[in-house]
Amino acid sequence: PLRHAWPDTIIYHYMDDILFAQPEPFTGQRIQAIYDALKLYGLTVASEKIQLSAPWKYLGWTLTDQIVTPQKLQLHIKLHTLHDVQKLLGDLQWLRPIVGIPNELLDELRPLLKGTDPAQPPVRITPEQVKTLQQILDCVTQGSVRRRDLDLPIQLTVWCGTKFLLGALTQHNRKTGEIWALEWISPPLQQHKTLLQKIEILADLLKKGRERTVQIMGKEPDQIQIPMKKDTLTWYLANSMEFQEALLGAGSVTATDDIPNVPLNWVGQWGWIQCPKRSLKPLSDAITVYTDAGRKSKTAAVTWREKGQWHHHILRATELDTLQTMELLAVVWAM
Repeated sequence: PLRHAWPDTIIYHYMDDILFAQPEPFTGQRIQAIYDALKLYGLTVASEKIQLSAPWKYLGWTLTDQIVTPQKLQLHIKLHTLHDVQKLLGDLQWLRPIVGIPNELLDELRPLLKGTDPAQPPVRITPEQVKTLQQILDCVTQGSVRRRDLDLPIQLTVWCGTKFLLGALTQHNRKTGEIWALEWISPPLQQHKTLLQKIEILADLLKKGRERTVQIMGKEPDQIQIPMKKDTLTWYLANSMEFQEALLGAGSVTATDDIPNVPLNWVGQWGWIQCPKRSLKPLSDAITVYTDAGRKSKTAAVTWREKGQWHHHILRATELDTLQTMELLAVVWAM
């Protein structure tokens, strides 16, 4: 009944926590109406449980007038068993929309998930993973998002990292040049295919970001900022069905080139999505190359004929290589 009576008030209900938000302060009359509405269903709220001023605490978050941060929490980074690793990664997944932990960091911890017995020690952590854990802690302690400015439009912005993509619902104050994130949107760390092109990941990220914007705003983002040049955008719109579907029906302005700096301390370099180095049609002036890999021999071979002579190249596997990675390595070397 309160939602019908107060259409301009946002009401979030999760378990035994209810968040009421509206532009103007709540009057005593409205607070009493909340008491009465809950009482009809046998629910009693203690007066000390009501938060009327900032900072508000809700579902593990601390909300001030401008920013949202995680409440003080302790991440257990002393990893001894598989269960410790699983618990840590579960906690980090919950934090990602607010603190913006990139897949580059989480990917470094994925090898620790190997095994079947959650209690079986020990988990061996490399020096690189120790460094990664510290970077993740920095993200958690320094990360935050801003609350929405009702006078500014909402953008869906995507950045292209060295290996992964990261998106966010953002706002941009063009008078001051300031940009801030309202919520971080990350592609899944575990993809549904062994080998994915960045354009496929971008398409999934755009769909996820658009869906999330509609969920919380009731409409599509005003602008979608994509990390590619205009000619690359034109190429993908003509050649990638996944990319076409990701933008279909959005009605948003699609912007390229002028990607704003990402508002995160961990980002050092970001780049552009390029056109792929492949063609769906055979190239008339190209060399035909044959590749293969052997599981037992732990090698991959590349052979080709050029100027009437056969040539070959042998690649040796590392301890971390699988048959699939060796086959891929041979193709990459040939290109």
